[in-house]
Amino acid sequence: MKGFREHVLYLDFDGVLHHERVLWHPKVGPYMSAPERYKLFMHVNLLEELLEPYPQILIVLSTSWAKRYGVVHAAKNLSPSLRNR
Repeated sequence: MKGFREHVLYLDFDGVLHHERVLWHPKVGPYMSAPERYKLFMHVNLLEELLEPYPQILIVLSTSWAKRYGVVHAAKNLSPSLRNR
């Protein structure tokens, strides 16, 4: 059974992959309420780099994005190597 006796990273998006101040508008979708230097999913490459030496770590999406957009759509914001986890 996949995940049994394996290392798991429970991943939230807000406050981890980008600034925590993400808002949602029905006409705009998600947007940042933070200084301009912050971008949505700006730290995906950093997470990918940090996890590269640990291929055994699996990712579970523990984010409101999965509930709002669905797991498949939320996962599309990750790089292919992170999605495979």
